Amino acid sequence: MLKFILYFSICANLYASTNSPILNLQNEFISIAEKSLPAVVVIERKEEVEKDGKKEIITSGHGSGFIVTKDGYILTNNHVIKNCYKLIVKLQNKEEYEAKIIGEDFKTDLAVLKIDIASCADGNSKKEFSILELADSSKVKVGQWAIAIGAPFSLDFSMTVGIVSQKGRMLDANTYEDFIQTDASINPGNSGGPLLDISGKVIGVNDLIYSKNGTNSGIGFAISSNLAKDILHQLIKYGEVIRPWMGVDCSDLNNAQKKKITAGVFIHKVYKDNPAEKAGIKKGDVFTKINNLPIINLKDFQKRFLKYRPNDKIKITLIRDAKELSFNITLIKQRKNEKKGDERIEIDENQPLFEYGILITEGKNKIVIKEIIKGSKADDVGIKPNMIILAIGRKVIKNREDIKNAIYKVRKKFSLIAENKKGKVFFNLIK
Repeated sequence: MLKFILYFSICANLYASTNSPILNLQNEFISIAEKSLPAVVVIERKEEVEKDGKKEIITSGHGSGFIVTKDGYILTNNHVIKNCYKLIVKLQNKEEYEAKIIGEDFKTDLAVLKIDIASCADGNSKKEFSILELADSSKVKVGQWAIAIGAPFSLDFSMTVGIVSQKGRMLDANTYEDFIQTDASINPGNSGGPLLDISGKVIGVNDLIYSKNGTNSGIGFAISSNLAKDILHQLIKYGEVIRPWMGVDCSDLNNAQKKKITAGVFIHKVYKDNPAEKAGIKKGDVFTKINNLPIINLKDFQKRFLKYRPNDKIKITLIRDAKELSFNITLIKQRKNEKKGDERIEIDENQPLFEYGILITEGKNKIVIKEIIKGSKADDVGIKPNMIILAIGRKVIKNREDIKNAIYKVRKKFSLIAENKKGKVFFNLIK
């Protein structure tokens, strides 16, 4: 009891001192709130619905974002703004603006909006908007302060404080990713809002949480500011993200392959009439180096590869039949998709179910299994080509995004429900 009284007395004295570390830290948080909140926005999604034979505009959801340029460009998550009728942006000072979508990138779950200074709903106008500056996330340290601002559960302009729990997280939630993990409280509605450092600069864009019930469990993830910077600049300049393409589908090495080759990526498809095929790359090759730099795994390869641009020339070193070979490849612009009948064939260097040996194509509201890799987990349990995937775990599957969300939530073992000509078939897979 005496120890507790002494401890409480010391803390009280520290707080009472005008120069105390605790009070100084509190003042830092207050200062960050005052400087940052005017640049944070709440995004309202508007949907057009039909009720009693009449069309109405309703609010269907909320998200967050933040202003990055004085003339009104806003960075947010793609999932916050996709497939909506109208977007209304609210500022802390109660001003409201209708936002224009400048560009979307579902592969990183980022999007850019624009609001016009002269279009405030109440007629007020100003010379410029308050902004937040993007920090260099490569300098982020585990254990440093992390501050999240957003609209959790529609509680607009809420601020929470925690630390950086880890960085460089790869979750397979997005095609291209680099997440900062934090225990700063993030909940539904925080998506798209900033994760700040103690100086008030943005180190990440809040994107998702790990939770069993949909609310904060102390594990949240923000897209690193360095990844966001590149996407932001491209979406503003081009309205899209221009990525390089060589014409291959690749994956991490499986356990059997690692017994022969310790690091690299496995090429399981080479697209016809594309740079890789023209250079001599073949299905079954293992890329081990790009421009003489070692390739550790798929994420490492993607990170290095995405630094290049269309028309760049690269040197690929690979292993084929236990021999090391090198090929020079001139990159082209990555195509969004190729159409064949009613199917949309993903031109994507990462298939969400490839680690199980399943290659998919996306049709109209359906996912079709295009190919099963021999000796894979899917092959072992009897999954076959041309089956339609109906569900993974308890998640109904209609598109590629559904698969990504379902795989992220499952644990070590999960069920996959597919349909063939005879009906539904159940399979169990181990993650």
